[in-house]
Amino acid sequence: MKIFNILPAEFASSFADPIWFFMPDSTIIRSGNPFYVPEFDDRFEAYPALAIKINRLGKSIAPRFVHRYFCEASFAMTVRATSLLERLRSAGLPWTPAVNFDKSCFLGDFTDFNALCEKGINLQIGDETVSYSLEEMMSRIESVISSITSDTIIKTGDIVLMPLSVEGFILNPGINIDATAGDTKLLEIRIK
Repeated sequence: MKIFNILPAEFASSFADPIWFFMPDSTIIRSGNPFYVPEFDDRFEAYPALAIKINRLGKSIAPRFVHRYFCEASFAMTVRATSLLERLRSAGLPWTPAVNFDKSCFLGDFTDFNALCEKGINLQIGDETVSYSLEEMMSRIESVISSITSDTIIKTGDIVLMPLSVEGFILNPGINIDATAGDTKLLEIRIK
């Protein structure tokens, strides 16, 4: 299984095509499990994403055919060690230690993509509530997956993480993260 973490356009504005990096499957933490804030950095932030699950093998997929390659989606959050990331960026070093550590990808339960788009996603993180509308996502998904498959094969079970916001949420012990789509629970993580 490959996890494609797509960078928000704001972070890759000088590139015409979407920019992504791979995350190993050891980064995944499933809904219902706690996340223990690591001690190797002083600040961790979680960034919301739409997780698309690939359901068939494909390469060089034209945008108009992308919808054939997935039918399920969920809510996800990727965790970054932000102070470490800033130090690595300024030194021109690889970001891997700051973005690909174990349990740095909160992955919710998958549900029907169309139903999820109709309902949208409601996120409760600590005392803050945020809603994400997914009505305009399809054209972005088509563009990203088409771009990915121009030089990479996607396979059944691969996951594409599409950013929902450039704003992250600071993770402090004691907060709860709950994401729902209507009455359907997608993600529940306790920060410890």
